[in-house]
Amino acid sequence: DLTYLSEAAPDGTAEMVDGVYTVEGTPGADDAETVERTGYGAFGDLNDDGAEDAAVVLMGGGGSGDIFHELAIVLAQDEEYVNVATEPLGEDITIENL
Repeated sequence: DLTYLSEAAPDGTAEMVDGVYTVEGTPGADDAETVERTGYGAFGDLNDDGAEDAAVVLMGGGGSGDIFHELAIVLAQDEEYVNVATEPLGEDITIENL
């Protein structure tokens, strides 16, 4: 799994385990936040270095009921994948294709 930059994480990074990151909420409350990879992604050489990179959509939500989406850019660097940028796409939107 990968560590993604995400506004949902308190420190700005979400370390995914099996494609999911969870921020524990207040004990006894329904305020935990989650971020997960969706099935939406596109692959290609984004930085012209000959290696295949990716753009993937992350989805998150929590106790507030709002669902948000982020677009994460992942580059192949030194035989590892690194999320170099993530931009919010908005809340409660529908992704149709990437």
